[in-house]
Amino acid sequence: MEKKVHVFRPSGKMDHDSRALIFDQIHMLGISKIDYFVIDMSDVTHINTFGLGAILGALRLSKKFGFQLIVGSVASESVELFLQITAMDKVLNLCPDVYAFLNTHNSMQKI
Repeated sequence: MEKKVHVFRPSGKMDHDSRALIFDQIHMLGISKIDYFVIDMSDVTHINTFGLGAILGALRLSKKFGFQLIVGSVASESVELFLQITAMDKVLNLCPDVYAFLNTHNSMQKI
């Protein structure tokens, strides 16, 4: 059976503006019963506590709607350090390369 996946790719700063974007997409997609919501962090240069709150909110919504949250392709050293300092690297399902993950799960339908 084909899995449904949605890739969200923020860029620049991940902050309070990102929260609304993530939540809006998840709520719209919740109706279509996605299996994976992937946050591709490859273009994120900075994250603050509001951005972290957006990711944690997405994690909470993943439990509510029944999908897996994948956070990956962290390219910025400061973002990676922030995730380590806040211990989010132990809480989140982190993936070093989002597109390698998608390719290994090739029976996915991107929505």
